Amino acid sequence: MEHEVPEGFIPFPPRSGFVDQSGPYYFHAGADPFLARDGAPVTFGFLTDQRHVNPAGMVHGGALLTFADTVMGATVFHTVGRNCATITLNSEFVSAALPGRWIEAKVTLTRITRTLAFVKSELRSGEHILLNASGVWKVFEATARERPGPAV
Repeated sequence: MEHEVPEGFIPFPPRSGFVDQSGPYYFHAGADPFLARDGAPVTFGFLTDQRHVNPAGMVHGGALLTFADTVMGATVFHTVGRNCATITLNSEFVSAALPGRWIEAKVTLTRITRTLAFVKSELRSGEHILLNASGVWKVFEATARERPGPAV
């Protein structure tokens, strides 16, 4: 099961840009997969391949950080219904993974204010913790349908 997408996971909707180049990413299709209220974690995953390796042949730390940042931000976005951006992302690398492994993330919103969301995640490959991450996301006033313009 480490080398395939587990049952119950469905892909993120297609997007252009970096996220599609990094993934594909999946989320667990539970009753309400993105609403991480009351401290309930949301589960995400991705199947690593040769695109994700570092020179030592292990999954690159940047691939793990990209995954953590993306799924933590997606959890904030879908929970509050507004655009958000990473302010801080703190991480501790615990272990390494080989390509071809399923990486799973449990994401928990620890606190949401009107303009900030505090998030933590744990990335695992099987029973092995790979990465712990925590961060703060800026929650914008605009609704999800009102995308702010590019920064100048």
